[in-house]
Amino acid sequence: MARRTHTLYIDEDIWTKFRYLVPFREKRSASDKIESFMRTYINECEGKAEDDLASSTTADYEDAKNLHNKVVRELDKIEKRLRQRRVYDELKDFSQKIGLNLETLNSLTNLAPELIQKWAGVKEDAHQWISLLELVKKKWEVEARLEEIRIKQASSVGSNPTKKAVPSEL
Repeated sequence: MARRTHTLYIDEDIWTKFRYLVPFREKRSASDKIESFMRTYINECEGKAEDDLASSTTADYEDAKNLHNKVVRELDKIEKRLRQRRVYDELKDFSQKIGLNLETLNSLTNLAPELIQKWAGVKEDAHQWISLLELVKKKWEVEARLEEIRIKQASSVGSNPTKKAVPSEL
């Protein structure tokens, strides 16, 4: 399929943020993301069957996998740094002391200012800890999306006997 230049009129602030966020989060260009949106929209409007949406689902799956890998690497990096500075366990205990539920992280946004203000150690460590917790929440979101896609893929493979679950190359 040939690609050509087309003109779209988009609010400057939205375009600037979009151009920054897409490659940062998904390792692809803003144009590729817009094309993916457009394909999905066209397929939905035309009432395409699930098989016809496979390419957009594959793109979503690849995006989710790439984002998950990126988040996990960043989590590992921050955790390693906090452990090397020997503040990881202290920050964890302090967070629980001020009321943060580490199982859900629901109150993170509300408790972050208190954590920064009351943390007796280096403020940079508190900010890194908050960033780590935000990444944990992001990881949970991406994992939920991956699970949803993988379950959908498994059910579509299982319901269609002509599809191969394992590529013939293996």
